[in-house]
Amino acid sequence: MMEIRPLEVDASPGMAEAARVRARTGRGTGGKTWWGRQWMTGIQESCPRQVMDNGRRDAKRGRIVTITVSPGVIVGESRAEDEAGEQPRLTIKPLSAEQIAAISLDLVKVAHFPADLLAGQIPVDLPELFARHDAQFMPEPPHEPGVSCGCEEIGPWCRHTASLALVLAEQLDADPFLLLALHGLDRKALMASWREAWGAPTSGDVATPSTPPVAADELPEPQPSDTVTSFYSLRRPLPQPFEPADDDPSAVIELLGFPPFFPAGDRTVMQTLDNMYDDS
Repeated sequence: MMEIRPLEVDASPGMAEAARVRARTGRGTGGKTWWGRQWMTGIQESCPRQVMDNGRRDAKRGRIVTITVSPGVIVGESRAEDEAGEQPRLTIKPLSAEQIAAISLDLVKVAHFPADLLAGQIPVDLPELFARHDAQFMPEPPHEPGVSCGCEEIGPWCRHTASLALVLAEQLDADPFLLLALHGLDRKALMASWREAWGAPTSGDVATPSTPPVAADELPEPQPSDTVTSFYSLRRPLPQPFEPADDDPSAVIELLGFPPFFPAGDRTVMQTLDNMYDDS
């Protein structure tokens, strides 16, 4: 059983840093989040069933030991006792520099985007943001992801690329920033832009006791922004409030259901509440 290590990030050339990870379990048990399931749906539509089954067996044996995610490219390291190591690759079209700049700017305009990402969630409306900038959030088969491997299996998919795709889903469940890194959106750059937009100090900007306080009349005047009214906007409309019919006030009982704080076997409470509403 391989040792599990936390995420390691090493600086590398390109629009985003390469994220080299040691698989958390290496068993390919991902696809538990909505974005992990979408990733797996696309893979299963592209990869032949038998090849996927072979890849799943390799994933369960822990043969994918590391994954490197960089803009547009995922490279895995596959090891087995009876064969030479392989380096399967998956590729997608990364964002252009213009798309990265535009999407990064939009990510700071609405509060729930950074809030969800920092909480380990991908906002459900992030694919819509990508679409507004002519970008595809998830690979769409059969054109993506591109696959390649140096093994002798007749492809394009092989057990190594299938195993890599399965284990990657597990990593995406745990760290949504990996999916952004695959698109070319760098975690550190995003967080720096959020700190700048919110006026949060960096480690070098933290005031020391020797720093003189700023007088209130010396503070700059706040500048109006076209994002003020939309920053706390809802990602979807609120449900309409329930309004029971005037001639049936007890309908609210049916809506709320059995009270969880009453004993499960005491079903008479529903009749009692219903009588109370009838008498009101």
